[in-house]
Amino acid sequence: MILSKKVLAVITARAGSKGLKNKNVALLAGKPLVVYTIDAAKSCKYIDSIVVTTDGIEIERVSLQRGTDVVRRPVELSGDMSLSEDVLLHAVNCMEKDGDVFEITILLQPTSPFRTGRHITEALEKFVENDADCLIGLTRTEHSPYKYFIKNNNSFLPFMGEDSLFLPRQKLPETYRGNGALYIVKTDFFKTHKSFYAPGFVGYEMSPEESIDIDTEHDLKYAEYVMQRRSYED
Repeated sequence: MILSKKVLAVITARAGSKGLKNKNVALLAGKPLVVYTIDAAKSCKYIDSIVVTTDGIEIERVSLQRGTDVVRRPVELSGDMSLSEDVLLHAVNCMEKDGDVFEITILLQPTSPFRTGRHITEALEKFVENDADCLIGLTRTEHSPYKYFIKNNNSFLPFMGEDSLFLPRQKLPETYRGNGALYIVKTDFFKTHKSFYAPGFVGYEMSPEESIDIDTEHDLKYAEYVMQRRSYED
């Protein structure tokens, strides 16, 4: 709870994954990937309830063993094209069916193992301090979209127009991307708009290393390398 507002953390962890089989329980430094997110949520003093929404038996087993609630995700919310917004709304409704109301909801994806309890805590404090409708985890873009092209049939067009293509990067605006590590919303706002975005949203910036997102075998190997390097440096 923060400023008398109850906080629900929803961890979305479906069983299917095309980029990396059984991704959410793949072992990273000896621990199932989903455990990093569960532990991060548990270490945030403001979170009142943690629920994992999943269609996977192994994910459910690991989550219950780690002490979280579990919502069984229906088949229609478990496919490749299922929207996170629909999954989150289903989980929130399941958690609130007995009359327990959460003013703030956090979406945490298990593919961000370097997002910690400290990040969640700081982001929640910033969210409440700004009385925001939503907060999105961000990281600086590795390459400026002002230099990008889009494909148009068999040709390519400047994504942001010609004027910026050959400008030095120092003259281009700083750009950020959502890193997928955390989204925070006022629950009522989310129920009304079914969106993690609102104009003038608050951003919580994280470093590129903290923003590593696991989607492929290569991502997992790189995350393993980063963890081993951190362990060595410590």
